Amino acid sequence: ASSAPVAASSAPVAASSAPAANASSSWQDLEGLGRPRVSDDQVATFVSEKFGLEVTAISRLTGERDLNFRATAGGRSYVVKVANASESRAQLECEHAAMLHVAGHLARHGGGPPLETPTPLELCGEEGEGRGGTIACIEAAGGARHLVRVLSFLEGRMWSSCAAAGELAADFAASLGRTAALLDGAMLSFAHPAAAREHAWDLAACQATVRAYLPEVGTELRGPEAEAARALVRHFAQLHEREVAPLLRSGALPRSAVHQDLNDNNVVCGAQGRVSGVIDFGDMSLTETCNNLAVALAYAFFGRPKPLEVLAEAVAPPHSLLCLTSRTVATRALTFGCSRAATTSGARLLGGACDLLGRAARALPSRVHARVHHRGHGGALGQARPGQRRVPHH
Repeated sequence: ASSAPVAASSAPVAASSAPAANASSSWQDLEGLGRPRVSDDQVATFVSEKFGLEVTAISRLTGERDLNFRATAGGRSYVVKVANASESRAQLECEHAAMLHVAGHLARHGGGPPLETPTPLELCGEEGEGRGGTIACIEAAGGARHLVRVLSFLEGRMWSSCAAAGELAADFAASLGRTAALLDGAMLSFAHPAAAREHAWDLAACQATVRAYLPEVGTELRGPEAEAARALVRHFAQLHEREVAPLLRSGALPRSAVHQDLNDNNVVCGAQGRVSGVIDFGDMSLTETCNNLAVALAYAFFGRPKPLEVLAEAVAPPHSLLCLTSRTVATRALTFGCSRAATTSGARLLGGACDLLGRAARALPSRVHARVHHRGHGGALGQARPGQRRVPHH
């Protein structure tokens, strides 16, 4: 239900691919792996023993890679995450460290409305008691062992639920931009060895992912429509290769550890329809800083007939992102967003919007703090095709 509270879980997707030899946490490695086979009662008992919570109620939540539960103890809600077998302890410790780092930074420097992130709970007994242990191991059916952690529960509603109910604030895009800016500012000073990893959702590596999965695009369509969908993805992959890849190879873009998954099921909204929290640091990695904004914009553009207005609101002062201070970086951030959006939807409207944005970015002022005035397009977004010249006014 749209009014249901949210928890630290990812958007549900179909099961993904068999684990690679190096057991990375990429979604490509999870096909055939399945979820951990543990019962609700087993998890409740385990949490009581290892984390000292007397669980009085437990229910399952959605999740991309983990088996997630909402547990109630002492009148409070918690999120219990049982990781799939491909997750490494180092990666989960990196996520926990990032959550705590962001919370500490925002407490000191945040300002404005608070932005919540989940807090990992320490273990009790010899593994806890001030030693900082936050991860335990549970044995599932068949003898498989899975890492378990407990996080605080963020009250509110998902961005997706608010959008479906038409209850996002009029200035939601500005709220989203502020959120990305706060996260990026906090993460600039974050470092952890496990943050440097190969990951399928890292936009810097999107060429390999697109090539691997291009044959799957349009499989639900027939004839010319299927090929048109693949052509659309190829167009934006080529745009990325032409516009973004040379800059990536040059090392000119600022890099930092970023959340990299500000999608509509990881952003929590408060009662006023503005961002109040962010969950799921599972796709975090060391990459180009502008990728965080690119991912957020890709989702914010959905269903919006004038995406440049969304962009202008998201980067307008005082919520401008640290990495967006030059035309070059702004262009690449937008192209990342176009590439991500094009590869996650074959919709013609989206394709047209991205086509416009790809060219519009090259005309942005040298500092994107200037507001973009987007006008005169109407239904043109749905008509644009790769190769057409339809450049918006600024």
